[in-house]
Amino acid sequence: MVGFIRGKYGIDDYIVVEVKRDAVTLQDIYQAKMYGDLFSARYALLLSPEPVPEEIKRLHGNTFILNRFMSGWQVYIGQWNESSSVVIQGSWFPQSPL
Repeated sequence: MVGFIRGKYGIDDYIVVEVKRDAVTLQDIYQAKMYGDLFSARYALLLSPEPVPEEIKRLHGNTFILNRFMSGWQVYIGQWNESSSVVIQGSWFPQSPL
């Protein structure tokens, strides 16, 4: 999904949201980064019902795989609750985008 954040003087920033049904993979991260860069989105969110896999956390700790090349922003991964369709508080990685 692509949306925008409207400010005082029109559109301030774009937001890209990828929602997955399974655990996050490197391919999912690449896709979120690609769409974030394509739209020059300030926020690129990747949501999954599964917690962020430890191997993704370790890989990001060593190589910063969530950082986006073109914009300087990063991808934020969150875990959403399937029954309530909300993001679980404190689940954002590497930090909350809010």
